[in-house]
Amino acid sequence: MTHLSDISATLDSQLGQAATADPLETLARITWLRALLAAREREAVRAAVTRHSWSEIGRALGVSKQAAFSRFGKQWITEIKGTMTISELKNEVRHRLR
Repeated sequence: MTHLSDISATLDSQLGQAATADPLETLARITWLRALLAAREREAVRAAVTRHSWSEIGRALGVSKQAAFSRFGKQWITEIKGTMTISELKNEVRHRLR
């Protein structure tokens, strides 16, 4: 994760400089980056939910388990719904919300 920290620091510095030089272009790039980061966040949550509870995912996101589940749970349920019975699905949701 050190590499990501370095990238984050570099990006922060460059965005700060760019905002002064060309604020409108910087706003457009920030909007693009926000969409890119949201896509990567969804990917990371999908990977995390196979091994971690919604409480753990919420902590990593800096929110409650309910907030994490509210934001990402519908997609997760849609993805796993066809692989199990309703009873199994309910048990899996209960298990992951612990």
